[in-house]
Amino acid sequence: MQSTQITVAFVTSIEALRLTLKMLVDSNMDFQKFNAQAGIEHLPKVHAIVMTHCGWNRQKPNNPDSSTRFFIEQALNIAKEYAHVFSESDVSKCFYLLDDFHSSGRISGNQRIPLAKLESGKKYIVEGQRLEVNPSVDRYKREMANLSAAL
Repeated sequence: MQSTQITVAFVTSIEALRLTLKMLVDSNMDFQKFNAQAGIEHLPKVHAIVMTHCGWNRQKPNNPDSSTRFFIEQALNIAKEYAHVFSESDVSKCFYLLDDFHSSGRISGNQRIPLAKLESGKKYIVEGQRLEVNPSVDRYKREMANLSAAL
């Protein structure tokens, strides 16, 4: 029985995306070598590319600014180069745009607390700074729930 693998990439930079997709197909990279050693012969499919910080400087709801649009365009171009590793023939259907998590993201990563467990108004010390969970954490929770439901 072949197991199903769900591959989700959280894009932090254009080069990180390029390297992640290259890792899936380049037989000289560790990912492929370790898969071969483990007897895994099939190539996992990418079901989602999650791009955060897509809400920066929005003038209108759901209308990213020009730098965000450029970042998305570059990511789509890279994805098209590796279209054969995606689960959809139209790679744009695998992209999910999320807002900036602000302090909630820093707190979540540093304290190893999932965003879903953070409570608005609670304070934490992160790298010597006192940070408060922004009330927008509830919006992020909804975005993550929608993403989860979509996969």
